[in-house]
Amino acid sequence: MVILQTNVVKPRLSPWGRAHHGPEGEYCAPCVQYSGKNNVRIMRVIGSISYRAALAGGWIDQPLVSKRWLEKVLNVLPVAPRPEGYNPLGKKNLDEEWVRRLGQSGKDCYSAIIARDVEALGASMNECMLCWKTILPRTVEHPLIKTDLQGIMRYYQSRYAGAMYSGCGGGYLYVVSNEPVPGAFKLKVRLAGGRV
Repeated sequence: MVILQTNVVKPRLSPWGRAHHGPEGEYCAPCVQYSGKNNVRIMRVIGSISYRAALAGGWIDQPLVSKRWLEKVLNVLPVAPRPEGYNPLGKKNLDEEWVRRLGQSGKDCYSAIIARDVEALGASMNECMLCWKTILPRTVEHPLIKTDLQGIMRYYQSRYAGAMYSGCGGGYLYVVSNEPVPGAFKLKVRLAGGRV
C-alpha cells in the first residue's frame, strides 16, 4: 500500500529501491522503474504530499476537503506488469522545456484537485504522460513491452477526462471520470490516525 505523508519534498523509493541501493541510493534515477513515480505525481500534489512505501495502513496527515472527491473521480485499471529485463532509461531526451512542462503538469494537477475540477485534472495527467513519453520514450514503448500501452492510454484519454500510467512500463492506468469506468477499482484515501 502507498503511504501518503505531507511536507516531504522528494518522492522516496519503494522498499525494493532502498534494499538494492541503500539510503544513499534512495533517490537513484535507475530505480524510477520500480518506484511508481506517477503514483506519487498524482497523489503528492495534495498539500505537497509525497509518499513512503511499506508502512502499514497508509495515511494522509491532514483533513482534505478534496479527499472524497478524489476517491470518486479517480479510477484504477490494471493493465499489465512490467516485463522482466525492462529498463525505461535506454533512451533519454532531457530537454529543458519538456522537463519544465513536466513540472508544470504537477502544479496543474495540484490546482485541479484543490478546485475539484475533473477536466483540469484529466488534462494535467494527459500532459504529464506526453512529457514522460517525450523525455523518456521507453516509459511507454519498449521492445520488451508486448502490450499496446499507448493505444490503451489513448482509448481512455479520448473517452474520459484524462488517463496516465502509474509508472514506467505499464502497471495500472489512472482514469479520471465522474462516471464509472468499466473494470476499474477505486482508491481509498486515509486520513491521519487511520480515519477513512
